[in-house]
Amino acid sequence: MSARGSIKDMVSYKQEGKSINVLFAEGFKAVGIGLLAKQKLEKHSTSTPAFLLVLEGSVEFQIEGTKCILNSQDFVKIPPSQEHEITALENSKMILVK
Repeated sequence: MSARGSIKDMVSYKQEGKSINVLFAEGFKAVGIGLLAKQKLEKHSTSTPAFLLVLEGSVEFQIEGTKCILNSQDFVKIPPSQEHEITALENSKMILVK
C-alpha cells in the first residue's frame, strides 16, 4: 500500500520563522513550506529544476529581478541556477518538488 498523508497536517506555520518539512525524498523530493504573512524565504538557487505549487494563501515570487504574485492553486517552474525568493503576502502553504 502507498504511504498516505495530509498536507494540512504536515505543513505548519511557525511564529519564529519559515516552516520547511521534507514530505517525500525517494527519487525526487517534495518539501512542504509554510510562511506566515510577511515571512520570507531568502534569495537562493537550486541545482535541479523545481516546481512550486501554492496550496493556500498568496506569495510574491521573484526570480532574476522579475516579480509575480502566486495565489492558491498557482504554480511556477524554477530553472536550476537562477536566484529566486518568496515573500508571503498572507499566511501561505506551498509544496516544492524537485
